[in-house]
Amino acid sequence: MRLNSILGVAAFAVLFAETATAADPSGKWVADVLTRMGGSQMTTFNFKVNGAKLTGSISVRMGEAEITDGKIVGDELTFAVIEKTQNRETKTVYKGTVVGKEIRFESQLMMPPGGMGGFIPGPPTEFTAKRR
Repeated sequence: MRLNSILGVAAFAVLFAETATAADPSGKWVADVLTRMGGSQMTTFNFKVNGAKLTGSISVRMGEAEITDGKIVGDELTFAVIEKTQNRETKTVYKGTVVGKEIRFESQLMMPPGGMGGFIPGPPTEFTAKRR
């Protein structure tokens, strides 16, 4: 009976330890991301986590953009980046899963239709970022 109690407590402790160690993507991550033009560019993600809120920025050779609508639940993170160029606004939506020292991402560019409002999704792009 006592052995069963000890094993039960040990199993509970292991289960609790696994759920208590949710992913923390805070810090710098780098990925080689395919562009719409067919090439690729190095992209740096700088994440900050406060509870379930994800903030930070994305940097590429041409500049930096702030993360909006960032959330993290367990190992899953989501956020968007909004860019304005020549009176047009584009939004890229990111979904990622933290796996060790990598984040496996899927991003999708959302283009505005010709003045009609809303966004039209482009094809998704998959890539992996590595912690730096």
